[in-house]
Amino acid sequence: TSLHRMVPAITMGYAVIDLLEGATLGIDFALHGCFTLLVMIFYVSIMKAPQIVTPYIIMEISTINLALVRADFFPKMVSLINQALFAFFFFLFRIVIFPMLYYQLVTIMYRERMTDTFQSCFS
Repeated sequence: TSLHRMVPAITMGYAVIDLLEGATLGIDFALHGCFTLLVMIFYVSIMKAPQIVTPYIIMEISTINLALVRADFFPKMVSLINQALFAFFFFLFRIVIFPMLYYQLVTIMYRERMTDTFQSCFS
């Protein structure tokens, strides 16, 4: 699907930014960017299996609101709304959507494990 192509590409973009910021913000940013980029390249380019990492990456959506929790320039009401959105997105993506997507992935892989297409992809 488009989601399987789009989400890893966004994560690879963030990894490149972490690599660039590593020059000024420290080695931890550079290492995070390096390893994130390597994992994405491995699953997306080498294994041709972005569907394996997409459910994990979707869980990161709630992190956007988590990062904004520390923002001190928001009015109190906006901060409360942001915290509520974090809790909602955390529950939605990590408790509901991720398990559902991963279950579907494992179920389909199990069902298709003996087909020629599956064997050519994962052997």
